[in-house]
Amino acid sequence: MAILGKIREKSIVLILVIGMALFAFVISGVFDGAGVMSQEPVAIIGDEKVNIEQYSRRVDAVERNTGMTNVRAVNTVWDQIVTEYSFNQLQEELGLDVGRSHVENFIANAPGFRQDSRFQNALGEFDVVAFTDFINDSKRNNPEMYRQWQLQEESIQSSISKQLYTTMIRAGIYHTAFDGKAAHALENDKISISYVKVPYSSIPDSLVTITNRDIKKYINTHSADFEVEESRAIRFVVFNENASVEDNLAIENELKKLLEPQVIFNEVSGFEETLASFSQTDNVQDFIAEYSDIPYSETYQTRVQ
Repeated sequence: MAILGKIREKSIVLILVIGMALFAFVISGVFDGAGVMSQEPVAIIGDEKVNIEQYSRRVDAVERNTGMTNVRAVNTVWDQIVTEYSFNQLQEELGLDVGRSHVENFIANAPGFRQDSRFQNALGEFDVVAFTDFINDSKRNNPEMYRQWQLQEESIQSSISKQLYTTMIRAGIYHTAFDGKAAHALENDKISISYVKVPYSSIPDSLVTITNRDIKKYINTHSADFEVEESRAIRFVVFNENASVEDNLAIENELKKLLEPQVIFNEVSGFEETLASFSQTDNVQDFIAEYSDIPYSETYQTRVQ
């Protein structure tokens, strides 16, 4: 009992020690012995390596710009990288290239850049020189903004490459004059025919004798006509998880509690703690992340949503 009492007294110190040990274990896989980011690739797509520094930078950018959770951002960036690397390898095989003029033309026609007063001349038109000066100034004085621009430029180049590839494929798909004439004939040509119908039911069964041997021979000869794909019959019952009136009321009461400060007992420290209410918190995003399964979003939501 004395030992357990001492453990309780030192619980905070113990938690800190365990936390530092876990942190050291995790960080050792990211950094090498010299204290720099490990150069081991996180993936190899085709013959290209994806280094951890580039991957982490893109994940951070997605989290910062979209408000996604870390898990969603990691999966989103992974899907993007697989698509980009696969397409880039195909692009190299075909000899497709995106030049500076392609990027400048894309930017000049993008509303987000074209309507930005920082990049307009005296006539209110997009000025490539003003935009270039802005990027060069960011490179010298605002490295973080310049890194964001580099990521955006990579995304623009990827979008242009896909557009060039799609255009090339579309240009290679066409219909010949023969195809056009055949389609026109099927839709417009009319043919008159005369025929006589003699239904099987009009022939008496007594005039035809069919044995089991005849049936078996026919089936064996035309076995391919009787083949069917495997199928399954499934019977199931659906139970919709719709909230009852009591459930809605319970949730409403729980939400109302968050509007007022809450006093809880911390079993680790042995003291009571007061949790800030929603109306008192200075960080709405962290508050919602703590109490909601749905991530924080600043986009407009309708009542139905």
